[in-house]
Amino acid sequence: MPSLHISGLRIPPHVEPTLFAQLSILISEERRNRLNQFRFAADAYRSLFAELLLLITFRDITGRTPTMLRFGKNEYGKPFFENERSIHFNLSHSGDWVVAVMGSQPVGIDVEQMKEMDYHSIARSFFAIDEYNDLLEQPANKQLDYFYSLWTRKESYIKQRGLGLSIPLDSFAMSRIEKAEDAFIPAENLEGHVCFLSRTLDEQHRMAVCIPEELLKEPVLDKLMTMDTLIAECNDLLQQDDQ
Repeated sequence: MPSLHISGLRIPPHVEPTLFAQLSILISEERRNRLNQFRFAADAYRSLFAELLLLITFRDITGRTPTMLRFGKNEYGKPFFENERSIHFNLSHSGDWVVAVMGSQPVGIDVEQMKEMDYHSIARSFFAIDEYNDLLEQPANKQLDYFYSLWTRKESYIKQRGLGLSIPLDSFAMSRIEKAEDAFIPAENLEGHVCFLSRTLDEQHRMAVCIPEELLKEPVLDKLMTMDTLIAECNDLLQQDDQ
């Protein structure tokens, strides 16, 4: 049984109302009530699929049906399972993607849609000085991607710590990104003995995962799902609920 599970789903541009209603049966009443409050369908899709991804991940890790899961949040807003405190998780969604990470110790994940913007000003305001200088040293055509590599790693670290923005973004610095992505790289100068995975999901989306180094000793399941796979997994959950 894997003790670290990373999963992701590319969100479709449209979901048939019948399918949306059927899938909504699986999620918590609190989130289900929030779905109708979203102004845009895309936001409702992200919210729905975020929890569905979480429920499937929980079943993959534990082998148990997630019907009785109860959600809470700590004082900084990080969600947790009220009745499964030994299992930690984190969610993120942006643009066309929703991603989740779950493990036996605190974990963090962030995905960002990469958009053209004044990233120099943002980095100057929110990054540590060493990070900002590293960004400026990159070739001009690589700087936007480098900015998002830093941003997602910083966000995933804050989420892993579970302390929200009580940790200012410029109060810690990520080491220069020089090694190949898609592999966990230990951080050299951060509290908690953590490591990071940085991944390009597609041309417009970048993701980072932060975990304690100890979790690297455990089996890892890394699963990017298609809609067909997610629907099949959800049908299995619905059948288990009926039993």
